[in-house]
Amino acid sequence: MTAFLSSNLHRRDFLKASTGLGALTLGFNTLCPPAFHRRALAAPLDFNKKLLFIFLRGGMDGINAVIPRGDSEYNDTNRPTLFVSEAEAIDLGNGFAQLHPDFYEMSDLYESGDLAIVHRVGYSGQSQSHFDSQQYWENGTLDRRLEVGIFNRLISASDHIRKQGFSAAAISSGLPVALRGPRPVPNFVDPVDFRFRGDENSINKFVGQAEGPARGLLGFYSGKQGQAGGEYRDLLYDTGVTLNETMTVLRNNNINPETYQPVNGASYSSSSFGQKCKLAAQLFKETDAQILGVNFGGWDTHTNQSFDNLGSQVARAYEALWKDLQSQWKDVVIFTMTEFGRTSRENGSLGTDHAEATAMFVAGGGVNGGVYNCDASTWRDGDIFSSSSGRYLRPETDFRSVLAEIFRNHLGDSDDVINVAIPGYDGLAAERPSDYRPLGFI
Repeated sequence: MTAFLSSNLHRRDFLKASTGLGALTLGFNTLCPPAFHRRALAAPLDFNKKLLFIFLRGGMDGINAVIPRGDSEYNDTNRPTLFVSEAEAIDLGNGFAQLHPDFYEMSDLYESGDLAIVHRVGYSGQSQSHFDSQQYWENGTLDRRLEVGIFNRLISASDHIRKQGFSAAAISSGLPVALRGPRPVPNFVDPVDFRFRGDENSINKFVGQAEGPARGLLGFYSGKQGQAGGEYRDLLYDTGVTLNETMTVLRNNNINPETYQPVNGASYSSSSFGQKCKLAAQLFKETDAQILGVNFGGWDTHTNQSFDNLGSQVARAYEALWKDLQSQWKDVVIFTMTEFGRTSRENGSLGTDHAEATAMFVAGGGVNGGVYNCDASTWRDGDIFSSSSGRYLRPETDFRSVLAEIFRNHLGDSDDVINVAIPGYDGLAAERPSDYRPLGFI
């Protein structure tokens, strides 16, 4: 069996390769290989809206990324080494907000009107725990008991996301919580190493079948036919189907970021993050993928904080994706997520600590560009310390409201779908209407 794989994998390794172990509550219908291959190689759906989420792990300092210049408390007393002067920062055109200079490569995208910067995003009762807050953002709920990711629930509920086929993936060594759940979702970093090897006959023999005399990959996962009603048969079988389909799509479309040629002068960073974004572009252009996720760590800046290598990579990735995906830009939304913002005062280690509100970057052909929640009409002087403790920037918009606006206005999802993807959304919005008011950025 291993002769047709790029590496020697055992059963446990198959599970890790296809689902990162976190998504092993699966549910596909039983498929025979011929029908499966037709689905895997089918033409894209007429409706092909796409999402790329970039999780900035560690908590991005929204106050220095998107500077509230109009707040007099943003000064070199509160932030002696982190303070960015008005002359250094990038003007955002509303007379109040500026962009940190390390994000300068976003400037053309912003000027095009396709980049929305949403400030003061968080949630009521903000946790300063990395683990808890990442879990909340990725699950779409503050219930720590829920282990199903917001985008996995979206895939299950939305009429606009493919239920079969290569609809979603994490470009990551592990499957993010946001994509874990009953729909099988693969994760991989190097698509070249994540594929079958051999001629078509050898591959078909290796894939095998689950029905009749079970054999090959699908038989390997289906379990004994006499145990067709077994508790874990469907779980294992769906894992095999997902692994097979992922490998088939990557192989038949020759997905390889090393040979892929971006267009329109797009230039991706050679960093791991830059190459993941390059792969995301290729997957959007050459497969039926609709939801992709990328992690980018390093934002827990307690000491010697700098955006030199962080902001510049995010900005360059956004610029490259914008240029490279122009042929389908109207169907794409790219957005950042991060678990919390940073303290409004610089700490004694020339950095910042865990706080509350942060900023998000949302780009796409249907985005109403501009700055939201950071202007003279909505931001009072001193709001940099507006939290109940008086230490932090208070959230004005719940992160779930931002995601719901993307689901509703970009994907066209109904309120019923949104309430599945974000459990109890209508009740939350009724309880705290100001936190859930639509901002109109899409």
